[in-house]
Amino acid sequence: MRQDRDAVTGAQLKNFIEAHSGPRPDTHPDTGEKTSDRRTVDQRRGEAFAHLVRTAVGADQTTSGGTGVQLVVTTSLDTLLAGLSER
Repeated sequence: MRQDRDAVTGAQLKNFIEAHSGPRPDTHPDTGEKTSDRRTVDQRRGEAFAHLVRTAVGADQTTSGGTGVQLVVTTSLDTLLAGLSER
C-alpha cells in the first residue's frame, strides 16, 4: 500500500513499524531452546501495521494518548466579555 502523507505522520508511521517489526525468536516448549523468527521482513512489517490498526480501532476516540483532549484559546478580556454578552 502506498500513501502520500506529511513528513511528521510518515516518520511516526515508520518509527512505529520499525519498533514493532523486529525478529522475535521463539522458545521450543519442550527443550527451551531458542529458535529464530522464520517470518520474512514483509510479514513482520505487515503484522506491525495490523497491530497499529487494531490499536487504533480499539482506542477511545474521545481521548488521545490516554489524556482528554484540551483546547487552549488565547484572547483578550474585552473580546471574551463581548462574546459572552452576545449570548
